[in-house]
Amino acid sequence: MRYDGEFDRPGLGTSPDDIYAIDLWRRRPASRSRIATEVLGYWEKLREGTTLPRRSDLDPSDLRAALPFTFLLERTGRGIARIRVCGQHISDLLGQNARGLPISVFCASGTKEKFLHHLDEVFDRPASLAMDLVAREGGSPLKTAEMLILPLLSANGRVERALGCIASSGPIEFPPYRFDVRSNRLTQLPSPVATETEPKRPGNLQRETDAVWKTTPVPWLKIVK
Repeated sequence: MRYDGEFDRPGLGTSPDDIYAIDLWRRRPASRSRIATEVLGYWEKLREGTTLPRRSDLDPSDLRAALPFTFLLERTGRGIARIRVCGQHISDLLGQNARGLPISVFCASGTKEKFLHHLDEVFDRPASLAMDLVAREGGSPLKTAEMLILPLLSANGRVERALGCIASSGPIEFPPYRFDVRSNRLTQLPSPVATETEPKRPGNLQRETDAVWKTTPVPWLKIVK
């Protein structure tokens, strides 16, 4: 699937300065793209007061328009979060199947250290992260994108999962794309209280440990076992 003209506002990321902003948890993380706004809005709806959503709360049928641009991360160590589930747009940007790869695969070499620091903040604080990205691949046209990463609780009540999306501008013509971080916006969130078990909620997905999405008639969403 190819997507063109995602960003609503012209001049995205025109400032080269890196913006590191930690806001009060009551403030919504900033986003510019329609896709990121939809994913953020869905994540916000799943929150109960100051509590983060759980991985098992997610229902892909509620994110149909955004699913090609959406991914789920599993943190396996500091600076390491792998893509467990992703939509086709994510793989198209890499020119290969992105499932199982670290999310840092999208980073240009000079940006990776900074990106990994921000990624750890998502899980450790916890915090939500929105980033303006830009890819400069040889003589290919400049490509901008927005990445959004939103923390999720695992079955044990710890922040070990994340819901995210990447929405890029223009057609995908020269993959793989490696992005520089032009700016970022971190939003501080309340720290969760770890628990040993996860309550069952009617209408939700199967238990988080199944590590699969509920079956839906969405051809571009792959299942990871």
